[in-house]
Amino acid sequence: MANRETAEDSGKEQDVPRDKDLLAQFHIAEYNAVMARLTNWVTLQNSQWAVLLIFLALIAHLHNTFPYPQLLAWGSGLVAECVCIFWYVMFQEACWSREYVEKTLRPKIAPLVHNRPFWNYEAYVAGKRGTGFVGREWMAAILALLAVGGVTLWRRQWWNQMDYLGLVLASIVFIVLLFLAIRTVRTRCRIFS
Repeated sequence: MANRETAEDSGKEQDVPRDKDLLAQFHIAEYNAVMARLTNWVTLQNSQWAVLLIFLALIAHLHNTFPYPQLLAWGSGLVAECVCIFWYVMFQEACWSREYVEKTLRPKIAPLVHNRPFWNYEAYVAGKRGTGFVGREWMAAILALLAVGGVTLWRRQWWNQMDYLGLVLASIVFIVLLFLAIRTVRTRCRIFS
C-alpha cells in the first residue's frame, strides 16, 4: 500500500510541471491572439489616412460637376470627422489590448517564469513615452477641426440654410470626437502611468 501511495504521489508531482507548462502555453497562445488583434487594430487605424486621401481626391474630382455643393462640402467634412472618430476608437482598442497584456497576462505568467524579466518592450517604451502630452494623439481632432473650419470658410460665400444644418451636424460630430479624444488620452495615461 505504501508503495502505491508513493507511486500516486510521484504521479501528482509529475503532473504539476505538466500543468504549469500547459498553463504557460495557454497564456502564450492568448498573448499571441491579443498581439495579433493589436496588430490588426494598428493596421486599420493607420490605413484610414489613405482611405481619407483617396476620398478627398474623389471629392476634388467631383467638385465642379456635383449638383449639390453644400452636400458635397459638408458631407466631406463629416466623412473626415468620422474617419477621425474611427481612428480614436481603434486607438482605444489598441490601448485596451496593451493594458490586458500588461495588467492581466503578465501577472499570470510571472510566477511561471520565476519572476524573471520577459516582454520587456512596453517597459522600455514607457520610459521613452512618458505619461504627459503626446501631440500625435490630438492629430485626428485637429484634422477634424481643420476640416470643419475649411468647409465653413469655403462655404461662407454661398452660405444658406443648408449650411447651418451642416455646421450644426459637424459641430455635434466634433464634440463626440473631442470626447473620444479626451477619453483615449486618459486611457493611455492611466495604462502607462
